[in-house]
Amino acid sequence: MAIPQPQHWAHNLSKPQQWRHLFRATLRECTYLPDPIARNYMKDHIISRYRAVSSRSPQAGPKAVHAARNALSVLRRANEGYSRPLEKVLYLSYGRTGRRRHELLANILTPEIPNDSLALKELLSRPADFTDGWEPSAIMKSLAASQMQNTVVTAARIRPLIKQLEPPIPKKDSWGKEVAQSRKKNIRKQWYNNTLNSLLPPLPEKDLQTLEGLISGVVPWEPVKRRGSKPQIPQTKSGDELFQLLARGPREGYHLCRICQWSTTYNYSQVYASSMETSVCSCSTTALESDFTKVALFVGFTKRSPQAVLRSGQ
Repeated sequence: MAIPQPQHWAHNLSKPQQWRHLFRATLRECTYLPDPIARNYMKDHIISRYRAVSSRSPQAGPKAVHAARNALSVLRRANEGYSRPLEKVLYLSYGRTGRRRHELLANILTPEIPNDSLALKELLSRPADFTDGWEPSAIMKSLAASQMQNTVVTAARIRPLIKQLEPPIPKKDSWGKEVAQSRKKNIRKQWYNNTLNSLLPPLPEKDLQTLEGLISGVVPWEPVKRRGSKPQIPQTKSGDELFQLLARGPREGYHLCRICQWSTTYNYSQVYASSMETSVCSCSTTALESDFTKVALFVGFTKRSPQAVLRSGQ
């Protein structure tokens, strides 16, 4: 039985403005990707996916909402440096997985159109697919052989390993008789599908030149700078400390005490000189009478560690 989804699941992106915000946020994350090929591909991929959904129905359903938010989450985590999402984005962009891999394979495995009547007769005289005398294309066999000999591809385990270059058709069946034609055809078909599922298509010449330029240093590479929002400076200082903390968050020089969660201000130079002069909350009064390490545990997070402050003497 399917788990009932909350009411907002299907209707939380019912307005076009909400879809527009999600679409723009996803495209913005695409511009932050460190790889130039990944930036261009993911941008085109996101645009095509959004257009495909909008062309099918005026209002996308819960599955489309989940896919859109999942794509935004993957791109954000990839830009934050998480290895799994970043590998997923790179595999999609370079055609190791996903739609682009199928497109690159289709380009190299599509049979050539005969130019004249002789080529057409030769094409018609070939045996049917997966029957006796059938052979896969030369490009597929050479690509599979090259991939089996490449130790880097084998160790990466991006796709399932290619174990055999020929379909394993036994000479006799379990009864000692010749294998039936239908059985031979199924074995060839299964071997072909497994090999096709394991192939890694070569990249286009343009992408290879970009990679060679990045490796050699001819193509300059610089990390993309994020566009940050302007800091909001509070206009007034009226109101009690608790209201300001809840409304605007802790200000510079103020931190939350780990014990009572109250706003705490401190100065490391004062702590180093005389810990009794530091302004802290009431729950850490007993800690001030002990060493500096206990005081640092009460006052919360900081950009500099207590050991660094003690070594610098500031």
